[in-house]
Amino acid sequence: MVQALNDFWQQESLGLHEHPNDNQDEKKASRDLDINFNGTRYETSLPWKDGNLSLISDDYDLCLGRLKSVFYRLKGNTELLQEYDKIFKAQLKEGIVERVPVNEYSLPTCHFISHHCVVRSDKMTSKVRIVFDGSACSRKNSRSLNDNLHVGDIDMPSIFDTLIRFQSHAIVLTADIEKAFLQIGVKEADRNALRFLWFEDIHAKMPQVIQMRITRVPFGLTCSPAILGATIQHHIVLFSGTHPQAVQILRRLYADDLSCSIDSSQQAFTLYQDCKYIMSQGAFNLHKWNSNDKDLLDRINKAEGGSQDRHPPDNTPTVQDDDQTYSKFSEGPPVTDDTCKILGINWNTHTDQFYFDLRHVIAAAASLPPTKRSVLKIAAKIFDPQGCLCLFVVNMKILFSRFICHKSGMG
Repeated sequence: MVQALNDFWQQESLGLHEHPNDNQDEKKASRDLDINFNGTRYETSLPWKDGNLSLISDDYDLCLGRLKSVFYRLKGNTELLQEYDKIFKAQLKEGIVERVPVNEYSLPTCHFISHHCVVRSDKMTSKVRIVFDGSACSRKNSRSLNDNLHVGDIDMPSIFDTLIRFQSHAIVLTADIEKAFLQIGVKEADRNALRFLWFEDIHAKMPQVIQMRITRVPFGLTCSPAILGATIQHHIVLFSGTHPQAVQILRRLYADDLSCSIDSSQQAFTLYQDCKYIMSQGAFNLHKWNSNDKDLLDRINKAEGGSQDRHPPDNTPTVQDDDQTYSKFSEGPPVTDDTCKILGINWNTHTDQFYFDLRHVIAAAASLPPTKRSVLKIAAKIFDPQGCLCLFVVNMKILFSRFICHKSGMG
């Protein structure tokens, strides 16, 4: 809470004060990742603090209890339960997960991760995402999987710098990596740390529990963003000599989101081709391209084979699994056909303007009692890394300060 308040009060310093990651252990952990291309995709080891997973409890009973809880909760929503099962079956077919052979069920060195689904509905889609909980542990004083893994060196540009570069030139280009984490394999030696439980047949009267394990980098491990960043940097450096401008742009990826600005439409299209090619060589697919230049976007859509359906019809609900970018996961869906989000900021592609829609803030303010906690809740709903709304946010801080002074007798 104290740290959250401190960050809240220092928000205006974004882009002015640097906050480098000086933890040398985490930087070394990222450098020491065993990353190699297996002919199909990149594979990596997990960054263990103590060398391996032998010091972690298996957490089987915890995962079994959570599995039963998830199952009984979803039994009341048959459609959602079927979609949950469908995602696992699709991932099994794609090799994202695999079944554990029965003769390996009793291996002494393994760890089980619990999981649950996150559902967000809007007018276009019902997005279902299965999230693995790497921070769960069965006993109060025991260590979770995340506790035993290095976070790594998350070397991303600041949001402030990214948004400034985004507005520097006339033509803007954005995209993201499709299912970015799931494109990176986990080396076989570490997969037993990523076991989980599911059912043989969800429709059976007494469903049989089976063991499965994740073969790709999952969303939910504290090291996943650093692994993604290290793998991408390891890959793109191979093209520094042949595609220097594209590599420079790709070095500035914010997690799995690409955003850049260029002087001309032709330069932008060439950059699209180069970035698409470079990433495809590492089994990464850049998709959901967008631009403020309609002619450029038409050329890109034609090159993509017309497969970019960014705005499904309102009457066509779809269910998606992990096809969502890391940075957009908590930011919400596009608002209109001309609007998308750039690192959490609404961007109108037609007018080429950022804008703030504060209707949800007003609605929340009207529903809360006039307390200090409510003031903080309302202010926390405003995401403004460039300080465009600083006059409003400063007034919220002044109001909060007056609450404190009044209660302490200072004002």
